[in-house]
Amino acid sequence: MSYSRTQLHDFSSELYLPSADSLRSRDKLRLDGPIPAGWLPRLPVTLELQREQFESGRSSLGLAGRVAAYVNRTSISNQLSWQSSGGNTSASGVLQLSRRVGTIGLSGQLGYSLTPQVKLETIALSGDKRLGEAYLLNLGVVHSVGSKETMLTAGLNKSLGRYGLGLSTSYSSRGVFAVGLQLFIAMGWEPRQRQWRFDALPKADSGAASVRVFLDDNANGLMDAGEEPIENVALTVNGSRVPVRTNAAGLAWLDRLPIRQHVDIAVDTQTLEDPYWAPQRKGVRLVPRPGHVAEFDFPVILTSEIDGTVYLVDKRTKRGIGDVAIELLDLDRQVVSTIKSSSDGYYIVPAVVQGRYYLRISPEQLKQFDLIDPGERDISILPDGKFINGVDFLLSRNPAGSVPDLPREEARDKK
Repeated sequence: MSYSRTQLHDFSSELYLPSADSLRSRDKLRLDGPIPAGWLPRLPVTLELQREQFESGRSSLGLAGRVAAYVNRTSISNQLSWQSSGGNTSASGVLQLSRRVGTIGLSGQLGYSLTPQVKLETIALSGDKRLGEAYLLNLGVVHSVGSKETMLTAGLNKSLGRYGLGLSTSYSSRGVFAVGLQLFIAMGWEPRQRQWRFDALPKADSGAASVRVFLDDNANGLMDAGEEPIENVALTVNGSRVPVRTNAAGLAWLDRLPIRQHVDIAVDTQTLEDPYWAPQRKGVRLVPRPGHVAEFDFPVILTSEIDGTVYLVDKRTKRGIGDVAIELLDLDRQVVSTIKSSSDGYYIVPAVVQGRYYLRISPEQLKQFDLIDPGERDISILPDGKFINGVDFLLSRNPAGSVPDLPREEARDKK
């Protein structure tokens, strides 16, 4: 349910045109909801009540209702309207059926009057067929019962590409022939390449963004001289991949972004050609505005791997031990990632970005199994992405402690 009230005083605009008896106030109440399914299918219903007051004191009251259903792949709707103003009352309705048969859409419409006289006023039939992805052909016939006039219509519309085009023709049984041509071009300015972007669909009520993806060799977040753009990278908007990809300059133009709400944009990492590339930022959240182009970058950096083996050493043997937790820490001693060794003790820490880290065995696990701490390893990942190999850990039991339970892989070996 919704309610709105408009109050005017010496005001005029394109919506409220000046007249001898100007509108003073308008109250509108709207109710939407379905009739629950029973012996009939579920029926969405809309009711709208509108009352208008004018400067002269005259008032008008209108009531409109619409009910719709979808039965056997056929859409059926009926709309009724009732209007009372200055002592005059009228009521009319429109019954419409539509259905798709393969690639062809068919529609029929009956317009009728209920007050002051019950009668059929118009009969209309139309059909449309899509020609490829960009063009839509439509044909129609409308017959006015009262005037006995019949009108034939045809149209061809282009709605994709750099421009929109509409060609329409009509012929009346009274001998009137008409031809119409419409050309529509929506434009948006791409600020980085300093060029206009043209489209067949409107852009004014949506936002846009210019996104650049490049390989950040020094990981400073800026595109410096000599750093290369990355081509053919896909982006996601609110988690869904969009059709556009970056061009040779690493730029992607995103338009028709929803306005006045949060929009999350990120790089689709599956489209990065090098599996060791990773975006330096996970994503960007913005609130698009009409007529404004947001500009931001996604620096991509080369990541590395750290590998090694965890051994358990006693007096006579040295063997790899599995299920040991290895932690990667940043300079603030915060855990960046945790992995576990495999059954032979081997481990890999993947996708480590450039920087300095500490690598250690989990202190909780050392305490749990009463093992001597082998110490931390100081690791530096350089911009060249070179792998860090052979960072091993040698674990041994604490001779002063009680005999602990071994990690499950070693325990399995002793059975």
